[in-house]
Amino acid sequence: MLNFFGIRPGFLFVPMFAVAYNAILAILNTVGIPVSFAIAALCELLIISGAFFLVARTGFKKVDSTFLISIIAFAVITLYLTILNGKLIIDGLRNFLIIASFALLGMRMSLNEINKVFVWLTWGVLFFLVLEIIDVRLYVAIFEPGNYFAKTRGMEVSEFNDLGLFNNALGFQSRFSFGIFDGPRTSSIFLEQVSLANFATILCLYLLTFYKIIPKKQVLLMMLTVFLIVTSSNTRTTSILVSVLFIGYFVFPLLPRYSNSFAAVSIVIIALLVYFFNPDAVGDNTAGRIRLSMDHFLTLGLSDYFGGSAANLSKLYDSGYAYVIAANTIVGAGIIGYAVLFSIKQRFSFSKRAAFGLTLYVFVNMLIGGTAIYSMKVSSLLWLFVGFVIACENRKGESTNHKTIFKS
Repeated sequence: MLNFFGIRPGFLFVPMFAVAYNAILAILNTVGIPVSFAIAALCELLIISGAFFLVARTGFKKVDSTFLISIIAFAVITLYLTILNGKLIIDGLRNFLIIASFALLGMRMSLNEINKVFVWLTWGVLFFLVLEIIDVRLYVAIFEPGNYFAKTRGMEVSEFNDLGLFNNALGFQSRFSFGIFDGPRTSSIFLEQVSLANFATILCLYLLTFYKIIPKKQVLLMMLTVFLIVTSSNTRTTSILVSVLFIGYFVFPLLPRYSNSFAAVSIVIIALLVYFFNPDAVGDNTAGRIRLSMDHFLTLGLSDYFGGSAANLSKLYDSGYAYVIAANTIVGAGIIGYAVLFSIKQRFSFSKRAAFGLTLYVFVNMLIGGTAIYSMKVSSLLWLFVGFVIACENRKGESTNHKTIFKS
């Protein structure tokens, strides 16, 4: 395998392409090269295949077994759902293949490699974010986000969307805003604002976990990028998560192992309380989004827990908990829950921070959306990070580069 100064190009290219492939396809669309949903799906297939190829080239290890066995379980679940519903249901398998392939890839990366992925992506996101803030029309001329999503996702450009952005990036008058930047909500290379906001949270997870061992210039770069993302995309969820993660840097290491599972349960309980005290809440606000999500979750029937509504997943895209059950059955949902809550063993301060951050990211986001956390653009980077943390726990003291990780 090619190796330049301790860097294997494939280990950088695959995750960076996973994050940026939509932006690349959008540029190709802008210059007149046809794109479609099939081409976007093919890119995802190539990305997942590339990740597994790199994993296989390095050889499989005992630590891989949980993810590999889970892939087999999801293949069986997919076959079961397809037979039950009389149509091909691959959402759950596709989602878990992203999780597993990038977690396994992250387990094989060096600190230098994963750090370069995060730094280079941050620079790319920051560059186009600043460009979008300064001149949104130039940004649209480069990417044509509205046109791209119409061709690849079937999301027609709204009649009110005269800029050509992704429809939801336009916002509306009463929507939450920090009031720092005028204009639409920003999207950068992600072309839509939700993935950009999630990218900011993942940067915070990375800083939360490896703050002490990465260069301070890099810390400042990432903090600046997070600040610009939060304030220009006017994201409520990410602004809350960033604040909690900052406090958690000091708190999480003091808590018992696996107490992140109690945090997950607490999030669901709080959401149920919001639902019961605001049963009529509607609209694009916190109470309205949580009510919608919990309403779908609470109205799932017994058959839905075993795949009965898998053919109607489009109705649950804004309902995270209902979606994860309907798309995967209760068995598949349990496997994903285990991966989120327990795949990181939390034996050290840095891994406790990572585990709590991962739990908060997933369980809070599932309050307001069903599919955002499975987007290739951000899920690949998240699970690359998780895999690297898992490997660091397992190779403690193996090399000088990683000894410092365990001092905090």
